[in-house]
Amino acid sequence: MHSLSLSGPHLPEARVRWFDLPGDDERPTRVFVPGPDDAAGYVEAALHPALAGSRTLLVDLPGAGASDRPELFGYTVPEHAATLAALLDHVGVAGVELVGHGTGAAVAIALAGHRPELVGRLVVAGPELASDGFADLKCPRAFLVGGRDRPAGGEAVAKAAGVPIVEVLDAGHDLVADNPAGYPEAVAAALLVAR
Repeated sequence: MHSLSLSGPHLPEARVRWFDLPGDDERPTRVFVPGPDDAAGYVEAALHPALAGSRTLLVDLPGAGASDRPELFGYTVPEHAATLAALLDHVGVAGVELVGHGTGAAVAIALAGHRPELVGRLVVAGPELASDGFADLKCPRAFLVGGRDRPAGGEAVAKAAGVPIVEVLDAGHDLVADNPAGYPEAVAAALLVAR
């Protein structure tokens, strides 16, 4: 696991940690942002044959997984997005395939809005999209839903914006745990149809 000590106006001295799985440097780097979940829970999905080939970063945001939990950090979506941007700048990647779930989806949407050069494709799962600026983003996007937990508001926003919706069969909100084989297959499909 890699770590980076970050500090700034919204982040007191804290270590942010991530997994860096090797892949083809000619392909876009893929970045998973699971939100409050531990990124370690996404390693198996990231290694699934459907997602093989790309370098993959699995990020624990501040307060999640192995990253520090600084008391003075506000844990807002913009603060997390700024932290993720700093990490991607440090690693030296741009135009990434960004996959966010839950809070991580809101962070991914904020990052795509504020630092569009960092995001080449965006796949989000589980957010309420109506107020997040998702419909206004210019990057190719797709929306993942669990077959048993379909956020009606999010689907309506995605449909109205012409964003493809990809279903993870036999899954509720916890797409990775509910369908460990179906989740990476759905992410791969979403990355292909994102527009």
